[in-house]
Amino acid sequence: MEDILLKNQDSVGFKLLIIAAAASLFLAILLFLTDAPGWIALTAAGTGITLFAATSIDNFKHTNIVNYDSKSVTVKLLGRRTFGFMFGQIEQVSLSEKGLLLRVKGQDAITLSRKRYKEQSLKEFYNLIIKYK
Repeated sequence: MEDILLKNQDSVGFKLLIIAAAASLFLAILLFLTDAPGWIALTAAGTGITLFAATSIDNFKHTNIVNYDSKSVTVKLLGRRTFGFMFGQIEQVSLSEKGLLLRVKGQDAITLSRKRYKEQSLKEFYNLIIKYK
């Protein structure tokens, strides 16, 4: 059975990483333009790139991941194409004996089977959808 990792992109930690990464890259550009020593500018650029990479490292480490914020969801599941939707586009969501059924406007129905995914993961994903729907 497989886990589904839920990653909140509205969290304070995630936003701080993005701000720090952008600030580091901005600082690197300023340092390059002001004839500062090259190693300092390169260090700032490397820090910014590393921080941006840190925000998406879970996408490479996990085969099943759901990235979400208060308005939308992006789902990457092993063996399926990556898909996304806005919470307002959800037509139906139900958690049954077969698994999680999700109908989104303009997309095929999606069923996440209890045979493949852990019960706790399906419940957490269902509760997330209900919370923001």
